Amino acid sequence: MKFFLLRNEEDFGTKYARSGGYWPFESMIFFESIPENHKQRLLEFWKINPGQSGMKIDQGGINWPDSLRIFGLGWPSSCCSSRVIDDLRETGIEIWRTTAMPISMIKSKRLLKKPAPMYYVLEAEPGIDVDYQASGLPVGDDGEPILRLRTRDAKGPFTVRSSSWNGKHLLSFRTSIASTLTVLCTEKIKALCEEKGWTNFRFEEIPSL
Repeated sequence: MKFFLLRNEEDFGTKYARSGGYWPFESMIFFESIPENHKQRLLEFWKINPGQSGMKIDQGGINWPDSLRIFGLGWPSSCCSSRVIDDLRETGIEIWRTTAMPISMIKSKRLLKKPAPMYYVLEAEPGIDVDYQASGLPVGDDGEPILRLRTRDAKGPFTVRSSSWNGKHLLSFRTSIASTLTVLCTEKIKALCEEKGWTNFRFEEIPSL
């Protein structure tokens, strides 16, 4: 079984819409899944830079993608269209949690002329163990990775243990230094994306043992 991180194509707003960030809104369920240090950075940013509740769409881009990149402070880093959510459910793929992400502002004149899809933040249940040694992550006496480290500090992406997989096709890392907002998937989701023609997705294979 192969596992992939769900990513965006590096389009930088030339072909597809992208968001410059979002401001707090009601029923922001995913916020509890953001790591505490990043959560505090967001709260401070919103305090200094108040804005309209919801997601801001930047200038540039001529089409609405199925995977929309969210720039800014990085949590979450993307959201997916209602078409993706519908296709997953119709195929019988279990979805752990979604949060509707409202759009508050559209700066692109071209995109204003096209109806925007409803976007959702997708989260996945922790479902596979990380092999810390293979991932280059030192651990403490409790067997857990040293918490000051982040993914970018490891020697490459996390390596996972295939034998610990929970059998679900949407999942996240089962570790204290990751979030349910970092969504992994199996080859079944990659194949569904190709079959349905979802746009602006990239699948980054992760090492497994």
